[in-house]
Amino acid sequence: MEIKLTKVNDIDRFMKLVNGYQGEVKIVSDQGDEINLKSKLSQFVGLAKLFHENTIENLKLRLSNRQDVWNTIEYLESGC
Repeated sequence: MEIKLTKVNDIDRFMKLVNGYQGEVKIVSDQGDEINLKSKLSQFVGLAKLFHENTIENLKLRLSNRQDVWNTIEYLESGC
């Protein structure tokens, strides 16, 4: 399932959410490129550009685990 995030202000909280996912989680670019967020190397290298201003906008997550989807929805409802 894909979930679109329009703005993430608290990067530390977002990464804590991602690190707690049970299934696969990927960021999908507008061009279709995917970054595997379960990999620490990908987190550091692939997300450096997104984090340079300490906020993330217009992010698409692809999640494989239903519980991860629900956790993300709860995260979004709490005001990410």
